[in-house]
Amino acid sequence: MAQKESINHVTKVKIAKYCNTLVKPNSQVYIDAGTATLELVRVLPNDKNIHIVTNGVDQALLALQRGINVTLLGGPVKQNTHAIAGLTAYQQLERMNFSFAFIGMNGINFENGLTTTNLDEAMIKECAMQQSHKIRILMDDSKIDHVYEFKVNAPAQAIILLNKEAKINSPNTIDKLSNHFDLHLI
Repeated sequence: MAQKESINHVTKVKIAKYCNTLVKPNSQVYIDAGTATLELVRVLPNDKNIHIVTNGVDQALLALQRGINVTLLGGPVKQNTHAIAGLTAYQQLERMNFSFAFIGMNGINFENGLTTTNLDEAMIKECAMQQSHKIRILMDDSKIDHVYEFKVNAPAQAIILLNKEAKINSPNTIDKLSNHFDLHLI
């Protein structure tokens, strides 16, 4: 996690600050495990009665330290990412509703779509998105054209947030992704 936090840190902070402007007072939001979403917890206001539900141990601890109401989903914790994933967390999510879901993702590719490294995490991401009115998938350009083992199907209302200064190998990549996904450059 510490290694991943330093990759494109400035970009993650910029995207997190943008996401912060979307969160309304008195709302319940889902914040996925991951380094970009951790930056969001760092900038969320702690005076607007926001309730966070998360599968990220680091996100939950930071929210508590900042005085933000938090519910940590239950289940097994992944050693390398500190993410909770599994049947218990999934069943909890099925019973909740969110005004917003902020989801992290490992990879995006035109042919393979959104992908992640763990089947349980893919299912948690999908469930959280299904339970949310609005969805933002937080990504930096280091995720473009990376394909991992498990697909994540995002609902039509999901918007992918990507940095404007995306460094890509092919000039057509952003156009291709924009034709397939609702992509907003921040």
